[in-house]
Amino acid sequence: MSKLISFIAKNWMTIIILGLFIAIASFVFSPELQGKKLGAHDALSWQAGTKEYLDYTEKGESIKWTGRVFSGMPLYTMAGNYGGNHFLGYWNLLFSWLPQNVGILFIIMFCSFISLISLNLDRRAALIASIGFALNTWILDSLWASHPTKILGVAYIFCAVAGFISFMTLQKKWSLVLIMFGLSFAIAWGHYQIVYYGGITCFVLGIYFFYDFIINKKVSQFFKLIVPVLFVVSLSLASNFSGIYANKDYSEETMRGGKTEIIKPEANSTSKTGGLDIDYAFSWSYTVPELFNFMIPDAMGGSSQYNIKRSNSKLAKAINQTALPMYYGEQPFTGAPNYLGVTMVFLLIFSMFYWNNKIKYALISIFFLSMLMGLGKHFMAFNQILFEYLPLYNKFRTPTMSFSILNTMTIIIVAGGLTQLFSKEMDKEDVKKKLKYAASTSLGLLVLGYFMVSNAGFTSAADENIFGGQKELMDLVMEDRRSFFTADLMRSLFFMVGVGVLIFVLSLNASAKKIIIPLLALLVFFDLSSVYKRYLSTDVFKRVKEQKTLVPDEAYNQYMINDKSHFRMINTTVSTFNDNTDGYRFNNVGGYSPAKLYRYQDLIDVHLSKMNMNVLNMLNTKYFVVGENNEKTVQNNPNACGNVWFVQEVKFAKDANEEMDSIGTSNPKSTAWVDQRYQKDLQYNANSDPNASIVLTKYHPENMEYESKTESGGFVVFSEIWYRGNDEWKLFVDGKEQPMVRTNYLLRGAHIPAGSHKVVMKYANTKLDTYVKLTVFISYFMGIFGLLLLFTSFVKIGFIEKLKSKFSLRQH
Repeated sequence: MSKLISFIAKNWMTIIILGLFIAIASFVFSPELQGKKLGAHDALSWQAGTKEYLDYTEKGESIKWTGRVFSGMPLYTMAGNYGGNHFLGYWNLLFSWLPQNVGILFIIMFCSFISLISLNLDRRAALIASIGFALNTWILDSLWASHPTKILGVAYIFCAVAGFISFMTLQKKWSLVLIMFGLSFAIAWGHYQIVYYGGITCFVLGIYFFYDFIINKKVSQFFKLIVPVLFVVSLSLASNFSGIYANKDYSEETMRGGKTEIIKPEANSTSKTGGLDIDYAFSWSYTVPELFNFMIPDAMGGSSQYNIKRSNSKLAKAINQTALPMYYGEQPFTGAPNYLGVTMVFLLIFSMFYWNNKIKYALISIFFLSMLMGLGKHFMAFNQILFEYLPLYNKFRTPTMSFSILNTMTIIIVAGGLTQLFSKEMDKEDVKKKLKYAASTSLGLLVLGYFMVSNAGFTSAADENIFGGQKELMDLVMEDRRSFFTADLMRSLFFMVGVGVLIFVLSLNASAKKIIIPLLALLVFFDLSSVYKRYLSTDVFKRVKEQKTLVPDEAYNQYMINDKSHFRMINTTVSTFNDNTDGYRFNNVGGYSPAKLYRYQDLIDVHLSKMNMNVLNMLNTKYFVVGENNEKTVQNNPNACGNVWFVQEVKFAKDANEEMDSIGTSNPKSTAWVDQRYQKDLQYNANSDPNASIVLTKYHPENMEYESKTESGGFVVFSEIWYRGNDEWKLFVDGKEQPMVRTNYLLRGAHIPAGSHKVVMKYANTKLDTYVKLTVFISYFMGIFGLLLLFTSFVKIGFIEKLKSKFSLRQH
């Protein structure tokens, strides 16, 4: 008991800080403490898109393929654990007692705090910076939109970046543990774009450290330090080998990594050279005036669906609505601005002037690099070069996600400046001098922001469509935008003055820290918490026992549920190819996935977006959900081809363009199209038996059984999506493997011999299964190595020596 009391006495501040983190996370996500569940679109989309996987998981079976989304696709980017990293599971158990988003927000603050502590920064400074990091609207908007993997990826990659800085500057052994587990966990969460940005950050830092060691004539020491860093990085990668393999392997078939052969103006989502098309990839790009969102929330309107009281808006009064399209930047839409917090921006500027550590120049360079990356298509002279020449850069979309870098750089610099400010060696005169510089710079930014945003005109090209050209409404929204922006400008000035006054008072009386530091933390908290509440409503949380019950159950579902055959449907009353809702109950032609198979994306671009009936028929689209008289009804399609069928003829296309065009004009029931490259791969004789039949007798997403009867034999088309046919998807006729061929651009075709046969189609990725087992072993090795590294770190601080001393005394 005495040891416990002693431990608490020594670490009371850290314990209080961790308790405060839980309190803040509980405050932000208080609905979860009331038993409510997040009903955001993407949360429900995940529930719907993975329903088949979840159903089989309850039966004790893990599947890698689902038929519920886009007529069938692998689950690698949607559900399932193919990473084999068991240590992440053990780590997550530590936070399992917290509601989901409360736990995530706590992890963000915890990782931020530990990362800053590893840099020998003051715990009070780390507390303030961690609060600023967690309450950033970019972080909270992502969690509200149900993007937890992205935010957890940011939290853990920050640990890896901080560990790298710590090891290279302070040579702490346990910093290697921070790198290893931080990177390993970030990769395991599967948001590779965030991990990629972490790699860019460390690469730039590595250049800085190399230069610094050269200047100080310690090049050999640099290599002595970089070798163990590369070793733990390699171990982190190896501990996620199977997950990396699965995603890389799958990526080659998707719009992010595949190379389409289609050359058509409408097929512009997939690059012809591999990766995304640049226009598609750069859709979410900031304009230069929009960067002032960092310190003025309503610069550029704030949100596409801004919930405003009618009393505060002339537009709201005129149209009697509260959810208003106030955003007028050039992104397709946005839920909230990337508000860093004017308090944090002011502290960032002050710290750049005041913090006496040259690493700040490397950190601010990375800050500006990520800012330029976030401009995307609005700074093509720079970003097109990155897109075309930087390895893997063209696999990712949404340039504004690069702001995850500048968010982390901000809090390191802020924590560094505050650490020096809170130290006993604080130079009062220097503080006053640097405070003047910071105040002048910050005020100059506000003035610049005022003119740049005002010159943008408080309107955009989208307003014409939103308001139908009604000049009166457009004038009202412009007036509201101008009013909100001006009010926010004054608000930012108020908070800047508040931070400046607190620092100035501290420079006059260093003993006032006990009052000033909590006030500074409160000012940062109120600055950010008062902003996120504007855009992120708690109404999205619903009181239900299970989140899946929030998936809408429309009246039309009952009609299709009664059909026990295996069919597909399409819903024309929603954003068909950006909505997974119907996948909760039915096999859906539509759906949502940022990593669709590139052939399916081509089909969407060329045919499905135009509702081409020949293509819909070959996908066995038996039901259409349509809107009639403000009601959703179901229409039966009698021409749906079914699950599988014999064709009367097979034609050969000279290239992908001819094949794509032909399936749009041919009757899929009678004619199949195959690329001429595969003309010699198998028999293509047509069926001549008028009574021939082939039917699906048993459906399983990875094991489908058919019965075939024909006197002549012939070529059949399976209404199943082509994906690594004859490799992972295999066909067996009476137990003997038969080759398949890609048919109708993205379906499966095969020759079935004459007679009665049992036909089975199975999916198995045996290579991945083997890699998972290997990865589990490596992850355990990594965990044991990490624990040993921590153990030897204690030796350095004398812990083991004390034990040896006690043992030696007992022996004597």
